[in-house]
Amino acid sequence: MVSTYKEYIRMPRNVCAECGNTSEQLFPGMNGNLYCHSCITQMQLVKCVHEGCNKYLKPEEAFLSGKGFLCKDHWEQEYCWCDGCGALVIKKYAHIVNNSSRICEHCFESNYFVCEDCGEIFPLSLCNEIEIDGRIKKICHSCREDNYSTCSRCGKLTMNSDFISTRYRKRNGETEAVNACRSCVESIAHQCSHCGDWFENEIVLHDEDTCDRCYYKNSIIHNYGFKPKAVPRKEKDENSELLFGIENEIELKYRDPDRSMFSDSDNENFTIETPSGEFYVDYKRYVAHRIDTSIPGFFYQKNDGSINFGMEIVSHPATLEFWRNQKDKIEELFSFLRSEGCEGDRADSVGMHIHVTRNKMNRAHQNSFAAFVYSHREKIEKLAGRSSNGYTKMIRLPNSAADSDETARFERIVINNDDRYSAVNWRNKNTVELRMFQSTLNTNHFIANIEFAHALYHFSKERTVLECVNDVSWESFCSFIEDKYEYLKNMMIEKDIYIS
Repeated sequence: MVSTYKEYIRMPRNVCAECGNTSEQLFPGMNGNLYCHSCITQMQLVKCVHEGCNKYLKPEEAFLSGKGFLCKDHWEQEYCWCDGCGALVIKKYAHIVNNSSRICEHCFESNYFVCEDCGEIFPLSLCNEIEIDGRIKKICHSCREDNYSTCSRCGKLTMNSDFISTRYRKRNGETEAVNACRSCVESIAHQCSHCGDWFENEIVLHDEDTCDRCYYKNSIIHNYGFKPKAVPRKEKDENSELLFGIENEIELKYRDPDRSMFSDSDNENFTIETPSGEFYVDYKRYVAHRIDTSIPGFFYQKNDGSINFGMEIVSHPATLEFWRNQKDKIEELFSFLRSEGCEGDRADSVGMHIHVTRNKMNRAHQNSFAAFVYSHREKIEKLAGRSSNGYTKMIRLPNSAADSDETARFERIVINNDDRYSAVNWRNKNTVELRMFQSTLNTNHFIANIEFAHALYHFSKERTVLECVNDVSWESFCSFIEDKYEYLKNMMIEKDIYIS
């Protein structure tokens, strides 16, 4: 038998630590000892049942478990003593409290709880039991303060994620604070899905729960240089290639002391009551939206530096028949603009321009077209509603306008000049622009102006310059429109320039 450990470690590794005999088959024990089968039997050693261990242990070194004997290392891995009651506890089922103490389930439930919000362990004395959605929750003091609020309307404790502290806009334009659970807030108000603001339930939201502000802000007022690809409009089965695009400038002069309103420093924004009851803060976009939706996809709006506070309503090109058939929709739009204080006919700074297709106008046609306008200045100004000015210049024809020998000089003055503010402007590539009209929100006059452009095109097409400038040319024009242009004829009669 080996008497000392020093003797053992100097022994060859195939020697039994107990008897010192050499053996071909030795078995591991504690502290690196090896034992032969005979000594294991005589010493009544027991085997650690932990998988992969298989060490033989002296009875005093072994720890008994539910699975059998374990060595100290593996017993301490799987078991511990409860620091509360001293009971043996499977380690993975023990609760760790105060960062180090391990206790059994019974001791834990008797003295501690797990906060359902933060997951930390606290003494039962710090437990807050609250009812959320019909279920009792146990939470710590910190989570109670940080994560929950009391509804001011129903008095129930509510998770902050479902608690709303906001102001909602009422139908009368005022706002009111509310600090309540979602259920209570939704009983009095609803939320815009775009901006997140809340509005009294009596205020109607648009599609997809959109408030007026978000709904109207999509109505864009483009820069002056904006030019989309033209989308011509015609009536079904109509073959006409003669198209008319309009630019109708309007001044926005919203002044209504009976409504709550304010303007900012640059006089661009107003507060108005919309049909849904909301007080909306961008008057120009509100008006632009109504224009957008009057004939969807047909009108668009542009800013214009010559307009004090307003915009230019621009259309895609369309045939005269299409314009006539849109009269009711145009009247509905103009009626709205008039009711909102917009001005057309009464505003000196705004005009109506009509672009006429010119790709099939030869030089002679162009000469006659312009000559008729400039040779009847007084009547044209009465028909158009405004006099010659810096934005619509009526050119004086040379006395020899009808003289064939003076054709080149006539064209240089009337057609080839570089002034795009001429009453008849030829500076656009595909259209000739009639700029002399006063802006109008009178639907009949609006259609009549387009009819004049249509009539002038066809009247001048079959006539020479002389036939367009002579003393009877205006009377001839009146005869030409007699049965074809109802709105134009009525307007000319109204303005006392029609000769029957």
